[in-house]
Amino acid sequence: MGIFSRSINILIFPKKEWIKIAAENRSLTELILFYIIPLALIGAAASFIGYGYIGVDTGILDIRLKGTDWGLTRALNYFISIILSVVFSAYIIDACAVFTGAEKNIYRTAQLLAYSMTAFMIGELFYIIPQAGFMGILVGSYGIYLLYRGVDLLKKTSGRNSMIFIMMALFVFVVIYGLTNFVVGYMIAEIFGFGRFGEYGRFGF
Repeated sequence: MGIFSRSINILIFPKKEWIKIAAENRSLTELILFYIIPLALIGAAASFIGYGYIGVDTGILDIRLKGTDWGLTRALNYFISIILSVVFSAYIIDACAVFTGAEKNIYRTAQLLAYSMTAFMIGELFYIIPQAGFMGILVGSYGIYLLYRGVDLLKKTSGRNSMIFIMMALFVFVVIYGLTNFVVGYMIAEIFGFGRFGEYGRFGF
């Protein structure tokens, strides 16, 4: 199934789409190459345009903060962080699955995490207008519902165990993404030499 159809269906018809996903046998590598990376590239492009060319209105003397270095920093940081976070989180979540009563199966864990991340990655599109970024957070939170709809089917859980698994998975991903985002951002700043946030670009009027 194409990435466009899969992303739309998982967002609109999650129950039916999870059934289709459960019948598939895609590895973590396949999910990263053919699903996570394409969606991450779209979000990264939105961030580059938003922070590089549209900028953030400070509300002071018509000053708008923007700059291609800031846009590049934001785009690269997001792109690399989301990929690494999905990989690391999938293995950690799967390793901890037995403590939540869920089935230990890295392929199913990878599917559950990758497709639940759809809302989060689609939400990154809002950063094409940086000050609308809060909408991206709201859209991304829909991923919790996607996780809820798929966990029983893919991880063989039910009831209380499902909620324990969901909380554990969310905690792991949030921590891993936060750490990865910080470390990758620091490394990018060091490599390109333009500060942790691209020195906020330059003033634009």
